Amino acid sequence: MRLTPPEFYSIQEKEKTRTAFLLIPLFMLFLVLVLFIFLPFKLLYVLADLGYPPRIEDILNEKMPEFADYMSAIFHLSAVECGIIGFLAAGIALVNWFRARRQSAYAVVTALSARPPDPSDAGEKRYRSVVDGLGILAGLPAIQTYVLPSQAYNAFALSDSHGRTLIAVTLGIIRDFDKNELQSIVAHELSHVMRGDSFYVTFITFLIRSFVRKPIDHSVLTVTATGAHFLAEDGKSGASGAKNRDQTLIDAYLVLLRPVVWAMRLFACFISRKRELMADATAVGLTLNPFALARAIHKADQGNSDLGPRAEAFNHLFIIAPRNKGIDVREGFLADLFSSHPPVQRRLWILLIMARKSFDDLYKER
Repeated sequence: MRLTPPEFYSIQEKEKTRTAFLLIPLFMLFLVLVLFIFLPFKLLYVLADLGYPPRIEDILNEKMPEFADYMSAIFHLSAVECGIIGFLAAGIALVNWFRARRQSAYAVVTALSARPPDPSDAGEKRYRSVVDGLGILAGLPAIQTYVLPSQAYNAFALSDSHGRTLIAVTLGIIRDFDKNELQSIVAHELSHVMRGDSFYVTFITFLIRSFVRKPIDHSVLTVTATGAHFLAEDGKSGASGAKNRDQTLIDAYLVLLRPVVWAMRLFACFISRKRELMADATAVGLTLNPFALARAIHKADQGNSDLGPRAEAFNHLFIIAPRNKGIDVREGFLADLFSSHPPVQRRLWILLIMARKSFDDLYKER
């Protein structure tokens, strides 16, 4: 599949139009949030109106308000109240929608601390060369390359509303994958751009990031403070103190980053699992080497694809889900609805059929 620049920009425009439909679930999300913020204030008003604690005159006249009276008064919203809640939700949704269109790609790159390749490093220079070659073969406009400073195995591609394309891979892939495996990874990510997936998924990812940014930043500050406290106590507590420190850090991330998982699962239902399978197939069309892509995906899955808590909100972007477990490894309706990645074994099976290889052949390559 080869695209000329006009075709590429046409595909991007269709994806931009498609993002407009995300305003509806985004509005519903903020409608619920604004409602939950509003209800405590309504509760205070109701308590003042009905009397709490019960007034002496109500007790004497045996007109004690019941629990149902309080609930009815709290959840009975006037037209003015509904209008205010709806207006606030719509305003917040629109602000986030326009910010996502303008800032999405570079905001994600910045959040993940990605950097341009080092031209003096042979591996990163080879990576840049692979991207340039496959970009020309695919007929894509100029592609910006980034490196994720992690020894994990993962990669992603981004597109923004200006038609700019970015691709990023981890240091682990650059250093540990051979040239064919690296080409397959890059071809897979460029396939998302060619097929028009990239802008849409970048947009959704930024929406998740904007929604959970405060919990993420709060968790980092909390964990940093907690770590500093335990480091100060390490001299007194020894090995047991280090163990307690590690568990405290884990607990802090699990509690404070939970909104990331909720938002991720909510928006995952707007991303088809099939996009990864189609990108695999398109990548094979570029490289003509399905077995190399199978090796690369298998190596990433069996190795470490986790890029840390900050990557939780960007799960949709990666070639392998950073925490590839739970619903990501299941089949069925619910998995198709709430997971953006098909099971790795299914992807490998399809690629091995293309390569006329077996799982035994794949395992021998390890």
